[in-house]
Amino acid sequence: MSDSEHEGDNSTPKKPKIIKKGYKQKFRSEWMSDPAFKLWLVAPKNTNDDPSCKFCTKTISCSKTALQRHKESAQHKQAFTSASNQVRIGCSLKKQVNTSSYKETTAVQLASFIAEHNLPLRLSPSLLNLLKSRAPQNIQEAKSLQEMTLGAIKCM
Repeated sequence: MSDSEHEGDNSTPKKPKIIKKGYKQKFRSEWMSDPAFKLWLVAPKNTNDDPSCKFCTKTISCSKTALQRHKESAQHKQAFTSASNQVRIGCSLKKQVNTSSYKETTAVQLASFIAEHNLPLRLSPSLLNLLKSRAPQNIQEAKSLQEMTLGAIKCM
């Protein structure tokens, strides 16, 4: 074949490639109740957006296969394990309320007040006397207030 024959081949029009648009899966609310996803999946604000993982803070492609792959990923497993080992603040506050006495709670609140407002530590006995003089709700509170002491060490 000569060069002239190759030039003739180029003159035939080529059909343009047609790019097909793929189907974009929208978020399905049923995924939120799926036991495999419900603990960590965060629904998008808009149904056209992709969901995210509560623990990894990573956006995941909106398909069930992608969600399953993310669940099995090492990054997700590590984040899920570390998050499940953390103590929830609500649980720790309930334990504190159940185990701490009125006296301990009041002493901590008073020391926190002094520290938060950057008050001189020598005010602590006066503030404690003020608290003791207030009308307690019951005899147990009155007794606890009378036994309470507060010095510079608790406020630091």
